[in-house]
Amino acid sequence: MKRAAIITGCAMLALALLSLLGNSSADSTPAAEEPSCTPSPPGGFSGAQSPDAVDIKPLQKPVTSDSSISKEEFEQLSPEGRHEIMEQFVESFWEYESGASPQSEPQSQYLSLDVFGRPYMRTVTESEFFQLSAEDREKVMAETVESCRQTRIYIKDTVARARLSIADGDYLTGEAHLIAALETGRDLNQNKDGMFVTRLVGIACEKAALKEMTRLYAVTGEQQKLQTAQTQLHGLDTEVEDIRAAAQQYPQ
Repeated sequence: MKRAAIITGCAMLALALLSLLGNSSADSTPAAEEPSCTPSPPGGFSGAQSPDAVDIKPLQKPVTSDSSISKEEFEQLSPEGRHEIMEQFVESFWEYESGASPQSEPQSQYLSLDVFGRPYMRTVTESEFFQLSAEDREKVMAETVESCRQTRIYIKDTVARARLSIADGDYLTGEAHLIAALETGRDLNQNKDGMFVTRLVGIACEKAALKEMTRLYAVTGEQQKLQTAQTQLHGLDTEVEDIRAAAQQYPQ
């Protein structure tokens, strides 16, 4: 668009000079010896090009391509009309140059949901969530709440199966169920930039599994595993406090 405005302006200046000097130049100076007063603008516009072949776009704001002014029409304008067109050209040029032109489309202040995969609870970060429009935030939260509900159901069922296996003395199967629940929680909490609600659900899953593990290892006498589970539980409590502190920087 800037190039088009410059080309338009140069063409207008050429027309103005041709209009003002055309008659006297034709009488006093041979065409072959007439000095060229037409600038050589970018974009392939040549001063040797016939002015009759040039469509001059009026320098309105914004400059549009659906209207034009010919050489003849330009010559028929009053001096005031020509001056107004030149004035508009200069003003349009500096609007584009400074980036203040109304033709410039403002950048959207919101992120688009189209750039995120599904489910959103695994792909949208906390900071990105607040860069969405209010409508898109509602969509993300609605889907995330449902995803969290389904995750809780799965974890509750998995822990229940573990307890039944442990009660039957099948410690290995019980432990396997608990590890599956633990890994589900870790997966949700893996992205430390993720949405806080996603991470907190993940931490809740981890804690549910680790608490049952501490009970299991207390029964089996596996002290190393017991100590590891207890340490991880303590770390999750600290992580929850960190999330609460970080949440203070976002809109409530």
